[in-house]
Amino acid sequence: MVKSVDKALRIVQLFINSESLSFTEICQQADLPKATAFNLIETLEAHKYLHRNPTNGRYALGRTLLELGNLYTSRLHLRDIAYPIMQRMSELTNQTSQLTMLSDLNVVYLEKVDSSGLIQLNTRIGSTFPAHCTATGKIMLAFLPEDELNSLMQNRPLTKMTAYTITDKNALKENLAEARRNGYSVDSRESNDQIMAFGAPIRDSSGKVIAGISLTGLATSFISTSDKSLNCLLEGAAKISKILGYKQR
Repeated sequence: MVKSVDKALRIVQLFINSESLSFTEICQQADLPKATAFNLIETLEAHKYLHRNPTNGRYALGRTLLELGNLYTSRLHLRDIAYPIMQRMSELTNQTSQLTMLSDLNVVYLEKVDSSGLIQLNTRIGSTFPAHCTATGKIMLAFLPEDELNSLMQNRPLTKMTAYTITDKNALKENLAEARRNGYSVDSRESNDQIMAFGAPIRDSSGKVIAGISLTGLATSFISTSDKSLNCLLEGAAKISKILGYKQR
């Protein structure tokens, strides 16, 4: 156990039962020396885990914890909404459907519905994979603000997963621009040389892309069913976004 982290978390947990606390109350309830408490509170405040009211000097939970709480809730809510739609997509296409969110330059797998056919992907819920070579990763990267995308890719190589993986950053940006124009992305054997996939964005009520959804099939048969798969995917993504409150303009 890291003692400093433990002490910081003890401070945060005090606010489970209290809307606001003074510095003295924090020291007493967390059983911490004033010097230690001051340094920890200053760090928590800097990262917006705590907020100090300038009028009365009392502390309350900060914006970061609110955002994390909302993110946790939205992820659970998103999975509940998406799962039956993903099941239907997989049934109609006999392809695997996956739901992911972006974390740095990786995707995090939130949900998966395997097809009843030959393809069984070895991705696990909660696992991660490089975003630049997956269909869901590319569609989420495509809708990031340019400065945020540049910051993510700065001084970081694009890992080559197969012979088809795009590892040149300028080439990737062109590929992302095309995905943004089309409204969907393509993983053309870039993450696994045996498979291909389409990816589509999931939007929240503000129109922000918060997740990506995909349909994946064997590369040998994917092209022949691509129109059906793409239409099914786009319809599924639109349904999920609509339930989340997105109104297409």
